[in-house]
Amino acid sequence: MATRLAWLTALSCLLACAAYAQSARPVRVAATYWPTRAGVSARVLVMLPPTTRAGVMLLAGGHGNLNLDSQGQIGWGVDDFVVRTRLNYPQAGFAVALPDIPIDRKPPMALGDYRRSDLQAQDLVALSGRLKRLADPTFIIAYDRAVTSVLTAAARAKLETGGLVLVSPILDGGADSAAVFDEGARTALQNWPVLMISHGGDDCSAEPVRRLKQIAAGLTPRDFQPVALTGGASDYRLQDPLAYYQDPCNKKAAHALAGLDGPVTGTILDWMNGKVPEKR
Repeated sequence: MATRLAWLTALSCLLACAAYAQSARPVRVAATYWPTRAGVSARVLVMLPPTTRAGVMLLAGGHGNLNLDSQGQIGWGVDDFVVRTRLNYPQAGFAVALPDIPIDRKPPMALGDYRRSDLQAQDLVALSGRLKRLADPTFIIAYDRAVTSVLTAAARAKLETGGLVLVSPILDGGADSAAVFDEGARTALQNWPVLMISHGGDDCSAEPVRRLKQIAAGLTPRDFQPVALTGGASDYRLQDPLAYYQDPCNKKAAHALAGLDGPVTGTILDWMNGKVPEKR
């Protein structure tokens, strides 16, 4: 049922996006530095539609080091779900921010536990606040290990968002991280609308998905919608020669939602559109 709903949603979204693309001016794209902490900034790929409906921040999975250059070219992450589907959002009227990791975490610095740190939480609060000045409300779409990042920020900082979309969630870290993950999940579920999208064949996300559902069941969530998909491609070949091969989940079709870009982005856009107040 969820899969059929997703396909129907995707079809309506694609038709709407096609009509938008035919009538709209081109999306404006720029790569610029946004400050995050004192003396620290992150390069952000910004995509602005001619008419802005709302905003969305896309958080890539894996190590998150996009190697974004000054021309907006992505050096790593072309296989990442939010990276490869990024253009769907400005084409539907959403201002997009796709951030790289901050300059103080670039090689030769080790990323270490950055995704689970207070520094990451501060960075995400600053980035989402900057995006909110361009578009309000703003949403956050986190894929894979970026779910750990955004739930850490929810637990440790004053994150503001119109809603969270958690796609193929991964818990990055050990027991200490699990406690923060749970705290962030409770904070998110009680304060914001949350859409969780996973694939029934994705073993990598099975435990985080179960955990999030369990936490939601023990609360009175503000607005929690879990969507479990099936189908898609059975084989997935990475296109990026610099792909994150240390992560076996990165190569699995179900985790990558291979062959499901249209249905998944359609479901996300339909959900976000339902949260955007109509302009008077």
